[in-house]
Amino acid sequence: MAVGVEEVVEELRSTFTSGKTKTHEWRASQLKAIIRIVTHHEDEIVEALRSDLKKPELESFVHELKCPVGLPCVFPVKTSMTTFPASGEIVPEPLGVVLVISTWNYPFLLSLEPVIGAIAAGNAVVLKPSEVAPATSSVLSKLLGEYMDTTAVKVIEGAAPETTALLEQKWDKIFYTGSGKVGRIILAAAAKHLTPVVLELGGKCPVVVDANINLKVAARRIISGKWGCNSGQTCVSPDYVITTKEYASKLVDALSAELENFYGKDPLQSKDLSSIINAHHFDRVAKLLDDEKVSGKIVFGGQQDKTNLKIAPTIILDVPDDSLIMNEEIFGPLLPIVTVNKIKESFGVINAKGKPLAAYLFTNDKKLKAEFIGSVSAGGITINDVALHFAEAGLPFGGVGESGMGAYHGKFSFDAFSHNKAVLRRGFGGDVAARYPPYAPWKLQFLKALLKGNIFGVLRALLGWAFILYLVSWIASAAVYHHQPQMTNEKQSSSVIFPLSGNVYPEGYYYVTMNIGRPPKPYFLDIDTGSDLTWLQCDAPCKKCMPAPHSLYKPNRNVITCQDPICTSLHGPGNHHPCQTPEEQCDYEVEYADHGSSLGVLVKDSFPLKFSNGTAVAPLLAFGCGYDQEVIDASHVPYTDGVLGLGIGKSSILAQLRDMGLTRNVVGHCLSGQGGGYLLFGDGFLPTSGILWTPIMSQSKYYSLGSADLRLGGQAASFKGLQIVFDSGSTYSYFSSQAYNDLVSLMRNNLNGKQLKDAVEDRSLPVCWKGAEPFKSIRDFVSYFKPLVLSFKNVEFQVQPEAYLIVTVHGNVCLGILDGGEVGLGNLNVIGDISMQDKMVIYDNERQQIGWAPANCNSLPKS
Repeated sequence: MAVGVEEVVEELRSTFTSGKTKTHEWRASQLKAIIRIVTHHEDEIVEALRSDLKKPELESFVHELKCPVGLPCVFPVKTSMTTFPASGEIVPEPLGVVLVISTWNYPFLLSLEPVIGAIAAGNAVVLKPSEVAPATSSVLSKLLGEYMDTTAVKVIEGAAPETTALLEQKWDKIFYTGSGKVGRIILAAAAKHLTPVVLELGGKCPVVVDANINLKVAARRIISGKWGCNSGQTCVSPDYVITTKEYASKLVDALSAELENFYGKDPLQSKDLSSIINAHHFDRVAKLLDDEKVSGKIVFGGQQDKTNLKIAPTIILDVPDDSLIMNEEIFGPLLPIVTVNKIKESFGVINAKGKPLAAYLFTNDKKLKAEFIGSVSAGGITINDVALHFAEAGLPFGGVGESGMGAYHGKFSFDAFSHNKAVLRRGFGGDVAARYPPYAPWKLQFLKALLKGNIFGVLRALLGWAFILYLVSWIASAAVYHHQPQMTNEKQSSSVIFPLSGNVYPEGYYYVTMNIGRPPKPYFLDIDTGSDLTWLQCDAPCKKCMPAPHSLYKPNRNVITCQDPICTSLHGPGNHHPCQTPEEQCDYEVEYADHGSSLGVLVKDSFPLKFSNGTAVAPLLAFGCGYDQEVIDASHVPYTDGVLGLGIGKSSILAQLRDMGLTRNVVGHCLSGQGGGYLLFGDGFLPTSGILWTPIMSQSKYYSLGSADLRLGGQAASFKGLQIVFDSGSTYSYFSSQAYNDLVSLMRNNLNGKQLKDAVEDRSLPVCWKGAEPFKSIRDFVSYFKPLVLSFKNVEFQVQPEAYLIVTVHGNVCLGILDGGEVGLGNLNVIGDISMQDKMVIYDNERQQIGWAPANCNSLPKS
């Protein structure tokens, strides 16, 4: 085959020169052919993978049979004042004839994904599959030969001689996936022809495990990314784990228990564990394990079966740094655990080695996350999971330093095989005399202002100071007239009332209709007293947005910069600040307890409001323009367009209105158990009596009320001193694990002998009961349950059964209080929407207190 390489390249270059591969029709037809290969020959591909790697069928499908497909387009760009009048665009063009050299561990995926990118970009391509996976190589050669245009797409099988012959040719790009040793050979060969390369190599991918996390979930995810991904034979598999000395034993126990759950007591017999690829690699991994510095450190596994090329999942504790296993990529089922005194010492351990292809961190510490991302250099980072960034087509996948260069996946595969050609279009108008000699002083002033983008400097050079001063004064007076209403004491005591929609079950939200923008458009916002920032899904453009009830918000040009106090208050001292210079736009990222998140930029727009004293204003308020959202539970119908942040911080809508003198920084909500209710800004509609007040804890980021004891009816829970937070952004209430278990135990004792049985088949919530007949409403069973009481220092917060129970669609009754330990809340106990129903709850930020009183939430109050 090597003798024909030169002729193959000449044929492909002739095809590319003809222009055939550049047409949309050709690209689409070839991409559709790949789809047909995957869909029509799934069984044949899986069988080849099983033959080469002994892969379980599920693993083959998940990791190998998913292919992103896309087509190119022209991207218009905004032009500057320097080239006005003009239009600009970026035109991606194919590079030419490219070479893809694949590897053996995911021989189908890692062959076709770069080929897809090359074809989508309009290139002719040669694929060289790995000879180490001969069955898959043969299937690829056969199927691409049958389905693809072989004048533009070729497969060349073989080993080192064929690869050497290929590297002697001139290519327009080389894409290689494999080891660093071979990567250096490819880079040297490419340098002879100044050929650009993408090298996807490897490295020792670390996992840092902090304390106070959901350890069971973390252990399962580490196992999935290590042994569930080809038995560790994956470039992004965890190579070693770093944790503290005091936490190590807990981590080992959790990993050991879950490994036994997944692969049984004899994992060598498990059909769900992949084999080592061949005897050579088996011996290499066994050598690492048999090292005298390592063999005595095994705390789990270690069994070997060379006949079937299997090594059991193996955990090794406190391996020395100078051992062989800590100085080369393992690429197998062994997992060393390194211990440190303090978790931040892990950064130094990682940075002392070569830059890895991936790095992982498990923590609930927001500051630690930011420091990890800022301190650790890696191709990619995943927080609280492993390897999943590889599966996200919207993220580039690639290495840095010795783990590789260049990136691909999704759009980035298209970019990897394209040249972004810059195009500027101009007509014959707008020819500025200042470009040409003779050069007078005013021309120099004009050109300096033009290059700086200073419109006022340009006008000053052309028109003089008098006109500029007049223009500035006119703009300033217009802005004051439209946006800054006169502040009076009357407005400060005025209020706004909004009707609410939604319910606890089945919608899971209480939301308000808020009009935003010019002209104002309605948006549904989830009311959230647990976070400060208001944000909308935004067409900026949107990178990742969820389905929503309204069209995406289109931002105006009023972007907040890093020097704005709102930006400073949002990020605050000690938090990760995204700004390099004060003039940059202020980016934000918020993450919620359920690990949902929003990423975007801060903007300002008008919020038309009608106050109780009759005043109508449209203040400019800061909020997030969210172009990248992550929703953990997106199974229900989308009810909202974003979040209305009503928290304690200065970036909240209420704090901004207070700073403008429009109202007091007081917010109240009344959530009806029948659905709906109302929301208050200000204190104009509060009850005149009957409110129970308790102070907000100082220095808290949340509406924290301090500690309380728990009773169910007259029975006290054994766990004392619950740290209570009020959060309308949580549908259900959450108790710390010990308090939750105490409560469930009290309830089960209370229900003993009553006509209720556990409804284990109802998965609506963790704890459910059923009666002899399906329940239709809470009235059917409320007599079985007792009120729940949180007893603070001077007041009590009573929760009736209808405010902690729900009736599911199956006719069962479920507990609407959940285990906060399962979602990483630690010792926090959150009172969510369900437990605040049919009460007026008031958050008075000015007096630093929270109050509540029973209320009819089905009708709006009168001032």
